[in-house]
Amino acid sequence: MLVLNRKGNTPQAQQVDLHEKQIVLLRQIQLWREVQMIYMPCVASLLMSAHSDMNDHPPNTLDLAENIPL
Repeated sequence: MLVLNRKGNTPQAQQVDLHEKQIVLLRQIQLWREVQMIYMPCVASLLMSAHSDMNDHPPNTLDLAENIPL
């Protein structure tokens, strides 16, 4: 059973675990991008346009690996 503290935040151990998973996901996306550029070079222009579209979002939401468009 998950016990939340008074502020409604998850326990520190779960926050650390989530952060580690986000780092692993970000690294896997970076590795995928390298392979993707080899086999799908046309994706580079799509990523450039997606990156410019992402500038419209608040900065804190872009920092999360799960918000990176694939």
